[in-house]
Amino acid sequence: MGGGQTLAMRTWHFKLVSAQGELTMRQALIRFALAPIGIALFFWAWFDSERCFLHDRVAKTRLVSC
Repeated sequence: MGGGQTLAMRTWHFKLVSAQGELTMRQALIRFALAPIGIALFFWAWFDSERCFLHDRVAKTRLVSC
């Protein structure tokens, strides 16, 4: 998976992690498929208790600073 980071994520020091530890291909695909909807509903993160976007919440992933 590349360690949960794209080139842009490495530049900005972000990493995609899973609540279960290792990020699975299924989680990555769910996140990718739902990202356009999650970004369109960006206000979701304002009201989310952990400031997660909708696609991160559904895929059970989160972006963390590293």
